[in-house]
Amino acid sequence: MKEFQYKLLSLVMAALLAVSMFFVGREAAVYVAGETVDAKQEKLCVVIDAGHGGDDPGKVGINGANEKDINLEIAELVKVFLEANDITVVMTRESDERLNDADAPNKKVQDMKRRIALIEEEAPALTVSIHQNSYPEEYVHGAQVF
Repeated sequence: MKEFQYKLLSLVMAALLAVSMFFVGREAAVYVAGETVDAKQEKLCVVIDAGHGGDDPGKVGINGANEKDINLEIAELVKVFLEANDITVVMTRESDERLNDADAPNKKVQDMKRRIALIEEEAPALTVSIHQNSYPEEYVHGAQVF
């Protein structure tokens, strides 16, 4: 279990490093261009999409862990970090739910369309979609972040 926690923490830290590099690079580009950074500038917004949810567990691990739960835990950790750095965070989901209607004929399609609509409505500087996918090839493993 400690190995899993170490890998999870490493993943979260790598994702945070990537997000931080994006924002630092943006500010550096403004500085190099000779423009001033407006302190009253609108706060940056990041949408975090915790993949799966509700009746869609995603991949089920050999220990019985559902991908949807792991994705949400990682998303919540990233949210805390970003908000602590004065970044507005919008989550596509904050509980074990999907974004589709219960009686939708194609729940997965409606869920995806609503996630996309939320992202487009927010027009964030960055969107991060978190997954723990599985592949038939044993050498392919680990988390995926889009």
